[in-house]
Amino acid sequence: MSVGAMAQTHRESIHELKYEYHRALDADETDALLAVFTDDAAILHDGAAAPLEGIDEYEPWCVDVTSGRFRSTHMATNPIVEIDGDHAVGRWQYLVINDRGDSLAFGQGSYEDEYRREEATWRIAASTIYRNYAVALDPADVTRGRPAEFFEARPYLDKA
Repeated sequence: MSVGAMAQTHRESIHELKYEYHRALDADETDALLAVFTDDAAILHDGAAAPLEGIDEYEPWCVDVTSGRFRSTHMATNPIVEIDGDHAVGRWQYLVINDRGDSLAFGQGSYEDEYRREEATWRIAASTIYRNYAVALDPADVTRGRPAEFFEARPYLDKA
């Protein structure tokens, strides 16, 4: 395999790793979320005084965010990944919708990640999460499901 093809394969593996991180968050799967990190990973949330370092510190965070107390939908976009041997860095944008049942919030931000390949598997070794904004909607303005009026006056949907 050429060097370029190998780099692309590693880049795709890192993309899948980040997608799995978001999938595990949204599916409330604690073990799957923990599996994307190295045991010594450092996770820093924008505004936190210090990073969560190592599994003993970030496991309670993983348990909390996958506890089912709210539903979330994360979307990772615009990945830029640079690989150097068994180490890589990545920058991502994200969009998130958090549904707490009585409120709905939208957020946008970015990640700056460091990755490490251990035994042929890429893991997140460090992640800094920046929140650019979050917008909470008034529950009275939130319509759940698909309102009928969404489909009104759209003749192109009626084509056989």
